[in-house]
Amino acid sequence: MKFLKAVFLVFLFLCYSVIVSAQNFTLPKDWDDAYITMIKKGQPVKKKIGILDFRGMEKILSNAKAEVKFSEYLEAELKNTNRFDIEIIDSAMVKKIESESDKFKLTDANDDFTIKIGEAAGVNYLVVGVVNSASHTYTKKFAYDVITVKVGITVKLIDINSKKVILSKSSDGTVQQKIISASSGTTVRSPGDLNNDYVEASKQAISSVSGLIAQNYVLVGSVVSSKENDVIINIGSSDGVTANMKFLVIKPKIPILNPSTQEVIGYEKNFTALLKVKSVESKLTKCKVSDYSDNYKKVDADDIVVMIKEEN
Repeated sequence: MKFLKAVFLVFLFLCYSVIVSAQNFTLPKDWDDAYITMIKKGQPVKKKIGILDFRGMEKILSNAKAEVKFSEYLEAELKNTNRFDIEIIDSAMVKKIESESDKFKLTDANDDFTIKIGEAAGVNYLVVGVVNSASHTYTKKFAYDVITVKVGITVKLIDINSKKVILSKSSDGTVQQKIISASSGTTVRSPGDLNNDYVEASKQAISSVSGLIAQNYVLVGSVVSSKENDVIINIGSSDGVTANMKFLVIKPKIPILNPSTQEVIGYEKNFTALLKVKSVESKLTKCKVSDYSDNYKKVDADDIVVMIKEEN
């Protein structure tokens, strides 16, 4: 009986291992074999992202005179990831495209027009944002009052090439401040403080969605050197690599050609290993092989690496 139980447990373990392996050795859903061609040609793989001015600003301006710049806040957040070339698309470009079309206007429900803007700007992705709500309330406490400022936004990320919305996320930012009155009864708080609270609440709302936008970028590089299970890849912190990342190693084989044009449209390829980051420098990353595929036990220089998302 004990023998049968042991055999059953081994069987379950092997089944689990096969499932995990199959899950791990899988390309990200937004992978494109064009990345292989770009790397072989020494071309940068960074994607270009455009950011439209947020609409609905009147909701904030009806409550305070805050100078809130959502587009610039998002630009700063995305720059910190080092994964995108970023362009803020100004109102002049939007008006030009509107003037050229009787059909399209920039409305929340009209993704066709926003795609036209992205195409005209030459970007891969376009961020469209709207302010849903903005408010502040006062709550009386025993020794002080509390002011709570809330700003709600919705951000959509559109893939211009596929013409699809690949991310739609609502986010709130909340700031609370104490209002303490002096013994004379005067309030120790200036009118400008409310404007600052709206700015900080807006930055909070942006911060929570910027990371989700960055996750839609495929971080790709190649192997510089490999010795046993130690691997060095040619992307580092300046490209957005962080210490908790994992990479899938791809070995490109025969190019797949369009028979009519002889253009390379893809590659036959094998997945050889999984890498775990050991240390990150500006232009390179040192990794350790955490697992090999069944048919490969070696990583070679010039193999392609792509970041894979962490399992929850």
